[in-house]
Amino acid sequence: MNLIDNGLHSFKKAIENLKTLDSLHDIEREYVAKEIVLSLHHSTETLFKYMIGQQNDLLIYDDLKEYFTVQMNIIKNKGKQDFKGNTITFMEAIQRAVVLNNLKLSESEYGSFEHLNSVRNAITHHEYDLTGKQINYLITQVVTVVFPIYKELIPHFSSFIRENNLNLIGSTQVKELHIWKFIRFFTLYKKFVEGKARFKSILTSGDFQSKQQQIKKEAYITYHKCPCCEKPFFVKENIILDNLDEKGYTGECLMCEIVLDKEDSYFSYLTLQDYNSINEFRFGYGIVRELLNDTALNLKITDQELNDIKEVYSFPENAKYLAKLTNNYLISILTSLLDKYAEEIVDGFDSAKLDEGLWGNKIEESEVIDELFDDDLGLLKKTIDNFIALELTDEFYHALMEEYDFYLFRSHPNPHQDNEEEDIEIIVTLSITDDRILEN
Repeated sequence: MNLIDNGLHSFKKAIENLKTLDSLHDIEREYVAKEIVLSLHHSTETLFKYMIGQQNDLLIYDDLKEYFTVQMNIIKNKGKQDFKGNTITFMEAIQRAVVLNNLKLSESEYGSFEHLNSVRNAITHHEYDLTGKQINYLITQVVTVVFPIYKELIPHFSSFIRENNLNLIGSTQVKELHIWKFIRFFTLYKKFVEGKARFKSILTSGDFQSKQQQIKKEAYITYHKCPCCEKPFFVKENIILDNLDEKGYTGECLMCEIVLDKEDSYFSYLTLQDYNSINEFRFGYGIVRELLNDTALNLKITDQELNDIKEVYSFPENAKYLAKLTNNYLISILTSLLDKYAEEIVDGFDSAKLDEGLWGNKIEESEVIDELFDDDLGLLKKTIDNFIALELTDEFYHALMEEYDFYLFRSHPNPHQDNEEEDIEIIVTLSITDDRILEN
């Protein structure tokens, strides 16, 4: 059995078991979860070794010195001439495949491989709790990371998926991960907003010293710097350890009273660098983008999920931040989409129009796009449909109604200076009034 057949067989087993996981309970569910982890781990290691071997077969071995020593012994016809080297470990396979194939992985995507390896090792050598919903999210994240990699680098992967009905893209499992991340992010963000508000109230009221004296610190407990108020009153409870490194924790701060639970710690481990990065725009932006990129969200989202999401943005600070994130996401789409319209407008300028920009004058042009190209309409409509599916009002996508300026330059001969070429600065202002975007 070659590496591809071996790896795909285990991958097929993992996906088939994953599809049944949510219908199982208690010990039966744990057994199936264990099989998924072991199969997914084995398939990932095997297929990543195949990708390494495509670059150089020798790179799947950990001790290349021994290999070359044996080869020299064969040339000299003396000494040990039989090479039985060990292949690299799971994480070494991930690292080498990523580097050799220039794979672009985010921190959380690479971290999901590390966590999968830790869970597999715990199952094999110690013990691990597989009863929680979190194992679903880890498995799903790994699967969604490897799918596009295999599609590009594993021969006939797409046909293998179709023939065996293994495609999870857009499935309940993947969509659930995006919704879970969204809800967890804003739930945690709300905790930080409220914790900071409580701490600010303590400071402004002058109660910090008195509250500090009221807090009874036990000698045998280590008190940590709180990720919210940054004071040394945080008591850690459950700690997530990965390769003996702390990756997340639960607990509470006795000063600002923030409480971080298991869901928070697992979300932080999968998605954030640490709890403090909850305030970094790029993390929230990535989570919102994932959900809004989902296909036909209105056909998948359940009433309960929608209620949970609406509860998230009913908190005013969450709604304010979400509006900032969604509009930035929409701006990125619109600026990319409208750029070609601006280029086409300028390409249509005749010589007389370009003459207006000589001698340092700027040409300013405004146009309204009342009918988008079909592909552009489809892209925007899919995005706005997801806004509507989440019951987000127009404040969350007011960027759609804004004007966008594009700064372009063209080289044009100046007839008053022997037709010497001059750079013409052009500002094109565009807005969209295509009503079809908001049609149901």
